[in-house]
Amino acid sequence: MLILLFSIACLNTNTSDTTLPTRLHGWSFHATIGLGRIVPHTWRFKPQVEGTYQSAEFSVAYQTRGVRPWQWDYRYPKVGLAMLVSKLGNDAVLGNGAAVFPFVELPLAGWKHQSTQERGWALTFRFGSGFAWLSRWYNPETNPQNNVIAAPINNITQFQFSARYRLTPRWEMALNTTLTHYSSGAVRLPNLGINVPEVRLSAAWQPRPWLTHHFHQPQPLKPPEGFTGQLQFVLGFQEIDPPNGPIYHLYGAEFTAGRWLGRKQILSIGAVGHFKESSWTIVRQNGLYQDKFFLRSVAFAPLVRDDIVIGNVGVALIMGYYVYTPSPEQIKFFQRIGWYYSIPLRKNEYVKRLSFGVYLTAGSFSADYVSTELGWRF
Repeated sequence: MLILLFSIACLNTNTSDTTLPTRLHGWSFHATIGLGRIVPHTWRFKPQVEGTYQSAEFSVAYQTRGVRPWQWDYRYPKVGLAMLVSKLGNDAVLGNGAAVFPFVELPLAGWKHQSTQERGWALTFRFGSGFAWLSRWYNPETNPQNNVIAAPINNITQFQFSARYRLTPRWEMALNTTLTHYSSGAVRLPNLGINVPEVRLSAAWQPRPWLTHHFHQPQPLKPPEGFTGQLQFVLGFQEIDPPNGPIYHLYGAEFTAGRWLGRKQILSIGAVGHFKESSWTIVRQNGLYQDKFFLRSVAFAPLVRDDIVIGNVGVALIMGYYVYTPSPEQIKFFQRIGWYYSIPLRKNEYVKRLSFGVYLTAGSFSADYVSTELGWRF
């Protein structure tokens, strides 16, 4: 995920404009402090939340200016990289954290105040995902109360709404509301995850802001027409009780068909089927069935998929319900979120692409498995 999203920033530093005074043109540097509190999202959440969640973040962002079509579609978003340190609120059980993740920040209103030298308000939405290190995790002997984090390395996913005010051409302040999620995605157990709502205050310095004439104006490009199909091949990883056991694999395939909504979204319906090694193990060890173990270890579900396309990067939001689930450990209602990078099969090809991504699947909003997926859009 770090490579998938941060690659956007690398692409956008290339420009044919030779009149720029320095390479810092369009870059900004942000310092943020935050205060929040962990919210136990299930009755199974054991750790006591004794104090407040405190965070400090430094981030670097690049202001796009419309040199590619997706930048026009999203009204010149920012892309960047954030480094975060945090104090979770219970040093003995939960410890502290450090994280690094790429992000995309989309303007919702007042983009001229956000992007250029004009003074005034702007509203933005930022989302990012990457890797977090947490200093305390589950151990049956030394830390049995921590049933929310199973390993030191975890995923961090963050959503943030910001009200920004540009004070001068180079300085900006922001008030942010943020939701941060830490999880191992059930690759290791126990894994209930940590959810933190937070209020944050940040200051930003933009040494060389773009001027209005630097921005490319939108062009009347038509969205792709007709139906679009997607085929995904899935390799998943999960652990089942008891903790500290083997990691099981999942093998599956997903097919969807849908239409483009403009040039930045695909809405599709389809189906997914998979085979779980964990289901195979439970079925055989517990003697639930006498034969046809493979058929008892597969599952099938119809689904709805929404792809948000940001250039070569995509964010997939998927929901479905398993209608064939012979294994007792198989979830029913599931949600999946994924980040992927796509490559056109031909030069300037907008539709036909190969993609590679990382997805998190949850059942009833608790993590089930993490998967890597190879896709073909046609």
